[in-house]
Amino acid sequence: MKPNKKLVESLRAGIDVLVRVFKITDSLELPDGGPKLTPTDSQALLFIPQNPECIATDIGTYLGLSPTTISSMIDRLNRRKLVERVRTDTNRRIVLLSATKKGIKTIEAIIGEQRTHCTLMLESLPQEKRVLFVECVEMIANNIRST
Repeated sequence: MKPNKKLVESLRAGIDVLVRVFKITDSLELPDGGPKLTPTDSQALLFIPQNPECIATDIGTYLGLSPTTISSMIDRLNRRKLVERVRTDTNRRIVLLSATKKGIKTIEAIIGEQRTHCTLMLESLPQEKRVLFVECVEMIANNIRST
């Protein structure tokens, strides 16, 4: 059964506020002091250490981006010394990606800011609604991930 239009609109408006307020990469002071990361750059950077020995195609599949877009993004992250490329001995055409120490510090900063925002969201709810809220968000994420 489809939810009613008013409920859908309320959810859309609420998510719009959250996205606007919690623009993590816009407000985050990065350890390297350089330009802010784009949301896509941040997602790629978070993906790499969670998926050891990943390649650019893996990130492209995960983020739904074209090879040229991924290539440009990896170049940007590499120039900022957040990501390094490593060729394998068995197949020199394969380039594995890994986060550098500087990249790991940046990831820690991003996750710290995300945790701060999650704390603010949970604090805005009554204690008895917090677990239900998290369970609902997890359910939505799991259902969307599997489609």
